[in-house]
Amino acid sequence: LRQVPALLLLRACTFTTSILKLDHLLTIRQHHKEILCFTCPADSMPGDNITDEQYIKWQVLFGDGYNKERRAIVIPQTGVYFVYVKTDIHCHNVNGAANFYVELQSWNEGYPAVQTLSSALDGLVCPNGAPRTVVVGELLDLLEGDHVSVWVVEGFKLMSKSSFGAFFL
Repeated sequence: LRQVPALLLLRACTFTTSILKLDHLLTIRQHHKEILCFTCPADSMPGDNITDEQYIKWQVLFGDGYNKERRAIVIPQTGVYFVYVKTDIHCHNVNGAANFYVELQSWNEGYPAVQTLSSALDGLVCPNGAPRTVVVGELLDLLEGDHVSVWVVEGFKLMSKSSFGAFFL
């Protein structure tokens, strides 16, 4: 697995022309498409989406390749992808300090060990803490068959809604 430098992430997300030139480091044809988009709003979260240290179970909004058993996007072809997870967190009947820690993880049948691709940590002081939005996004060089999923390490009770997707660049 090779991570594309974070510098490219900010520039590659503009998508304003059919050819993107990134300081002569990389030229990408703009044939990106979101292959999958998932959502997990609080009012419709499946009953097993209630504790920390688990993969989020998603509802498919559009796209193919969601592995329900593994709760993962299955990458259809080798290449560079922008993978993201966006989560809104609120206090939700919590008092005191509350942490939220989430990871983007990947595994492949050819290399089944789970790898952390990216992560984010935030928190609230409840009950008066202002709501926050936590976003994890990376440009990643992924292989066909990689399974990318969202692991909530801590703070599942803080989540109000979340979305998860992958763009092929």
